Amino acid sequence: MIGKKYSNFTLERAIDEYIHNKRNRQIMKLKWIDGLSAREIADLKEIDIDERQVKNVLKKGLEQLADYI
Repeated sequence: MIGKKYSNFTLERAIDEYIHNKRNRQIMKLKWIDGLSAREIADLKEIDIDERQVKNVLKKGLEQLADYI
């Protein structure tokens, strides 16, 4: 979806500019640049939140990016 429509450079720039929380930026990049699923992201020790929370971060992050992309 979003990862196929925009280049990694464009996505990373948008995420860095519009997602202010460091952990949320990391989650967005893992999903949209690295291609990990919400489950895979939740399983990462450094993320330390459950899959539902990851999905919420991704949804809110996309809403924040909507005006840019």
